[in-house]
Amino acid sequence: MVTDSAQAPQTIVRLIELRGHIIDSGIFSRVLGILTDHEETSYFIEEFDVGQTKTEVSYARLRIHADAAAVM
Repeated sequence: MVTDSAQAPQTIVRLIELRGHIIDSGIFSRVLGILTDHEETSYFIEEFDVGQTKTEVSYARLRIHADAAAVM
């Protein structure tokens, strides 16, 4: 029987939160663009609340997964 002594890479997980005018300022779009540019990362939008007026802020919480800490 042959065994592989190499360990599977550990996935790094980070939780980020964005608050404010993240849609009209383009911040949310830039964050998603950065995440999709890196094949080593994946993300899940856990919560996304959009402000309904110009004075209400938006909120997003994303869980990001990467194979290496250097990617984060």
